[in-house]
Amino acid sequence: MWLADVIRAYGVTVKELPGWTLWGMGDFDAIQGIMAHHTGANTTSAQYIARNGGLGGALSSQIHLSRTGVATMCGVGIAYHAGRGSHPGWPTNDANRVSIGIEAQSDGTSPWPAEQMEAYYKICAAILMKLGKRATTKTLIAHWEYSRAAQGKWDPGAGNGKPGAVMDMDVFRARVNHYIDNPPWRRAPLPAPKPKGEPLLTIRYFRDFITGYIGPVISDVKDIREQLTGGRNRGEYPGWSQLGRRPDGRGLTLVDSLASLHQRITTIETSIRELHALLQQATTPNKEA
Repeated sequence: MWLADVIRAYGVTVKELPGWTLWGMGDFDAIQGIMAHHTGANTTSAQYIARNGGLGGALSSQIHLSRTGVATMCGVGIAYHAGRGSHPGWPTNDANRVSIGIEAQSDGTSPWPAEQMEAYYKICAAILMKLGKRATTKTLIAHWEYSRAAQGKWDPGAGNGKPGAVMDMDVFRARVNHYIDNPPWRRAPLPAPKPKGEPLLTIRYFRDFITGYIGPVISDVKDIREQLTGGRNRGEYPGWSQLGRRPDGRGLTLVDSLASLHQRITTIETSIRELHALLQQATTPNKEA
């Protein structure tokens, strides 16, 4: 899954829980967009989001965002974050299947830290840019926009000290679009060298180049590795359980599946030849008198 890589490319600090690339409540088909949440408390841990006790230990959102702006990857599959609800352009009571959930560490009434909000915008921008989309009401909504009528949800809150006051998502989406239009690797041209002899190619220039250009290329390579092996990073080869399992319980990789299919076809061909020989033997007249 490309989540961690594209978010890092936007300059957000990313942590990864062990096994997050193998954890979820089912596989995505098409991802429509993002649903924004707050956790309900300023201290909710990423581990709780990954294994939510209130949901029987299920994944309750793919991403946890701390108050210091650190994004933690909790899972890669479908998460139980939306619940009952509806919104124009979104499936009724079925948004989990098409959306990535982000749980921002907040009680909804405390002021939002600036570093947390900047990370929130950048995470959404990174995901939507990867999906080739902009922030609209059909690609990025709040939980309150989807589930307020059905469940009384009001997250993410406004952070103005008033319980139930909701965040202005039009402003939120506008900030996300700003970062889609101005990703960190598209900076203004470097100024002309100063008379003091300041170098044109600085360490920062090369760092931004690597983050903005090399990072996405590496992400694409990892995408290919994941499609072939089931593992995104070096040493991760979990395979696909839907293709079958190995003796150790891990899912088959694409190569394993093709080899297994070839073996089965060969077995069927052998059985057909044997059956054909038996039929010929049974239908050939006995010439012995």
